[in-house]
Amino acid sequence: MRVLGIIPARGGSQRVPRKNLRKLGGKPLLSWTVEAAQASGVLDQLVISTEDEEIGKLYPELWWPRNPKLATSESPMLPVVHEVLEKVDADIIILLQPTSPFRTSDDIVKSLDLLTSSNGDAVISVTEAPSDLCFEVGFAQRLRHVPNVVVPNGALFLITKESLDRGESWFSACVQYAYRMPKERSIDIDTEQDFEIARMLVNSRKDHVNPTKQTAD
Repeated sequence: MRVLGIIPARGGSQRVPRKNLRKLGGKPLLSWTVEAAQASGVLDQLVISTEDEEIGKLYPELWWPRNPKLATSESPMLPVVHEVLEKVDADIIILLQPTSPFRTSDDIVKSLDLLTSSNGDAVISVTEAPSDLCFEVGFAQRLRHVPNVVVPNGALFLITKESLDRGESWFSACVQYAYRMPKERSIDIDTEQDFEIARMLVNSRKDHVNPTKQTAD
């Protein structure tokens, strides 16, 4: 079984300019995902798919030059994966978005174990949905709370090559499984506000270790 890790890191982020290079906890946002992926020890190959030379030069040994046509704000993710698979052989593909810096190496290991032990087609990382936002319409139009609802958190997308060859995606695969993650590890940085929350979380961890130490990104 050959496992391929793909980190999509285009340079043209709009809501948070140069997001993947922005410093979080003293290192580029991208580095959080690279370090977790490398520490997992389960990837036969790891590539960073980017059209941006500055991002690529951070990890030249991992850089996979992306076709600029696949690096727009409207570009779907599956063609990016297929572009790598045209030249790389793999049985399982793990997509690791750099916008999820608090995903750990253990999360990668356990989600892969879930996929392989279940013989499923795909695994998506999820977190608990807000409990006050999910209802169903019952008898006489009465609203009833729906328990145990989860939402994708953007941290982990695993799929088998067989499923991709059938034309499926993470969300349309025949047999899908959820890998649960707590909210504190589920932040997905999409806006400046998200980035500030992530920065506060990092600094709070440092302060817990050394309350007198001041840090700046």
